[in-house]
Amino acid sequence: MGSWRWRSWSRWSRACNIWSIPVAKTSSVVLIDANASALIKKLSHKGRTLAVAESLTAGMVCAHLASVPGASAVLSGGVVVYATDLKHTLAGVDEELLRQRGPVDPEVARQLARGVAHTCGADVGVGLTGVAGPDPQDGHPVGEVYVAAWVSAQALAKTRVPADIREPAGSSWVRTLTRGPWGPLEPAARRQAIRSAAVDAAVDLLVEVEPHIAVTAGNKSQALLR
Repeated sequence: MGSWRWRSWSRWSRACNIWSIPVAKTSSVVLIDANASALIKKLSHKGRTLAVAESLTAGMVCAHLASVPGASAVLSGGVVVYATDLKHTLAGVDEELLRQRGPVDPEVARQLARGVAHTCGADVGVGLTGVAGPDPQDGHPVGEVYVAAWVSAQALAKTRVPADIREPAGSSWVRTLTRGPWGPLEPAARRQAIRSAAVDAAVDLLVEVEPHIAVTAGNKSQALLR
């Protein structure tokens, strides 16, 4: 599995590749992640859809992607599965897996990604689970986070896909976010930093996976023109 090092809070805004656009007078700018914007554009050109299952981020990934103009062509929907039992009932995670390993596990993230894609009828699924704090959870330290992406077999490009797991229905990738130096961060700031880094990691993983997603038959001519 690959891994990311946390971006320290003092460097986070500089490390993120963001740009801004003017909005209503009540707010000066809206920050748009350039990676997310490029991702939405590419998936739209390919005619592919995306769904998200979120635990610790509680909808932040969906909101982040939805902030990009044109996201409605790609973002099918998502589920917030904070409670362990909802990971099974809403996103199809195996109950026995949850009993044996608990909700903070790379396989849980993978099944979240696959399950939400099936639930929403999307080509691509993303799943996030982990511990944002302020306290450890079931022996897992604060900052342990898993992010997964799943692509249906029908949406995979006809090339050798370097996925972590391949199955008849599709292929999946799982990434581990490792803890980093927090410095003087208070628990609340640390919690937000972890959740924000998880959102960023989800976008990074999707950017990594996107080249292995095929163009739909109806979009091939359009994609060639762009």
